[in-house]
Amino acid sequence: MPAQPFLIEFIRAAAEALDDSDPQDGYVVEGDIVTPAAATAAAGLGLPLTSVFLGNTKLTPEHLRAAPDWLEGADDTTYREIAAWVRGQSTALRQACVASGHVYVELGTGYAQGLERAYSTLVERT
Repeated sequence: MPAQPFLIEFIRAAAEALDDSDPQDGYVVEGDIVTPAAATAAAGLGLPLTSVFLGNTKLTPEHLRAAPDWLEGADDTTYREIAAWVRGQSTALRQACVASGHVYVELGTGYAQGLERAYSTLVERT
């Protein structure tokens, strides 16, 4: 992954800036650049990183139409393609998490419940 060295250095810099006396001091890094492989690499370097990976293997075009403004005005083909892409990426992410021992949370069976599980897992591990 070409961006992984930059991500690792960001995590290192963030870790060095943390104030151990302040329990609220921390960072959230999100997006598709953060993969189980990147989290494993950071942990292998001794960097303090707690991660939970979110996916949605049940996303439909109808779900997309109900939520994001960034797709407003898109045609049906675009909605179908993006939903299929998210499902495929989520399946691959889930498999990578299983293989590497990272936590994967499925949002397709209940978005609010999935986020609550993700937050709870992060709190338990920190």
